[in-house]
Amino acid sequence: MDSNFVNNIIPRLRRFAQTIEVKEALVDKVWVIYGDTDLIEYEFERTGEIAVTKNGTTHDGSWRIMGSGRLRIKTDFANNTLEYNFSVPGILVMKIAGMQNSPFLLFNSKVVKNGDIGKYLETLELKFIQKQSVPLPHSFGGPSRIPHNVLMKRRLFWGGIIILYFILMILLITFHII
Repeated sequence: MDSNFVNNIIPRLRRFAQTIEVKEALVDKVWVIYGDTDLIEYEFERTGEIAVTKNGTTHDGSWRIMGSGRLRIKTDFANNTLEYNFSVPGILVMKIAGMQNSPFLLFNSKVVKNGDIGKYLETLELKFIQKQSVPLPHSFGGPSRIPHNVLMKRRLFWGGIIILYFILMILLITFHII
């Protein structure tokens, strides 16, 4: 296979994969703008249609992910181009295209209950920490979980104590103190 072809196609495949990832994150869910004084909800359909509800009034429109990866939304009251920054499960960080200091959050109303993003992120962080921890055997009072870094510090501490004990015993035996 021609290496130039492969080198030229890789960036396009990356953009395509990112487009699919963003599209799958958006569709068939209700996304709410966080912190806006108006309640604005976006519901993206796979067909490219969008329903934008602002304070209970629904406006129909269309959406698509452009070749640059930007999200284009057209409705009867606004045309917006947005850029995807990053996401965590249930939350998208977006910004208005071409504006550096314009980030905003969209949250999935079924994932982030009552719009309480702070509480949701604390729960998400706790789940992440629990995944990084090691379960204790029942003989150590388990099934509680201790974060991996704390467990390693404890093992190093007690390992050092045991080594010091053996060194002390060797010295005592060597000098016939025992």
